[in-house]
Amino acid sequence: MAKSSRKSIEPGKKPAARPQIPEKCRKCAMLTMPQVHALHGAEGTGERCYDPSVCRSRRSHARKSEQNNYNRRIQHKQKKRQSQQSDFAAALFGDAVTSAPPTSTLTQSIHPPLSVPLPKAISQRYYAILLLYREPRYRGRVHAIRAQVWQGSDLVNEIKGEHCIGMTPGDVIHYVEAMLALLKEVYDIPYFADIEQLDPDYCPIRPCPRHSARFVQIQV
Repeated sequence: MAKSSRKSIEPGKKPAARPQIPEKCRKCAMLTMPQVHALHGAEGTGERCYDPSVCRSRRSHARKSEQNNYNRRIQHKQKKRQSQQSDFAAALFGDAVTSAPPTSTLTQSIHPPLSVPLPKAISQRYYAILLLYREPRYRGRVHAIRAQVWQGSDLVNEIKGEHCIGMTPGDVIHYVEAMLALLKEVYDIPYFADIEQLDPDYCPIRPCPRHSARFVQIQV
């Protein structure tokens, strides 16, 4: 069994503290490499103390330690503020405040929601969605098909579609190809961006065999 590389600490003896990074090295860690070479390099104007075998890891450690210390200070202040607010609320309202949402959730609602606008080329692009009204079971038959044309988040047009009752699978494929040919001609849409499968009960095509009085009577 391999021995641990850590040295055992004698009882009653505190572990040795990690050596502090010199202030000069902390400042150097915030500089770019061209600035480092110009100041601390072999031909620099400063102390010319830059040693790649030592300074690379030291610069990285200094940058991370500064950021980690800053993050810890921010977290400590937030926890202290939340604790103070909780104590103050408990003093006013009693234990009922324990069921209140966290302070972070309340503060988030103060700021307006953020949004990232799409590039103009994408927001003005047309795309089509095929709506497939199909029985919600394995290999359920297709009741009807129709299509919608969208531009960004706006519905701009649609193909009313047809019922597929009486169609063979080949007929359905040919009809979808005809829809794509029309979309290509009018909107330069070569294919469907997505296919939505919906229950036939939501079929909007009228007249509809599924929504006729006779069909409803038979179902009942």
